[in-house]
Amino acid sequence: MLARAGSRAGQTHAMEKGWYDGIAEGVRLQSTADDEGGTWVLFLDEERRPVNAMALPAEELGPLELDGLVEVVDGVDAPAVIVAVPRSDGRPRAEDWRLWEELRARMSVARPELIDLVVVGELSWWAAVGAS
Repeated sequence: MLARAGSRAGQTHAMEKGWYDGIAEGVRLQSTADDEGGTWVLFLDEERRPVNAMALPAEELGPLELDGLVEVVDGVDAPAVIVAVPRSDGRPRAEDWRLWEELRARMSVARPELIDLVVVGELSWWAAVGAS
């Protein structure tokens, strides 16, 4: 399911399981052990395909870092983004939930639509919004 045309920036719309499988596979192929617990932002085109990405190291992002991240994301000409956190076991941590909540609040005024936060494991994935 694609987001409706004209949807408000910052809204989240769950995607189909196969789409998440593709996102998770892409993260698995590109990540290394050093990416464990990092924050990846995947920039998506109008058809919700990844066209670019940025990866941040594994450290908890405070208010200033989150504001800066949203400013960067807002400055990229992408209609939507998805945030991924590589975790070998594929299970979300409390800090992943905090990241999701903070990004949802901050992205509500950004241009790109925040689709979801996905924790990507070696064999599985978990999504805050979508089917898992």
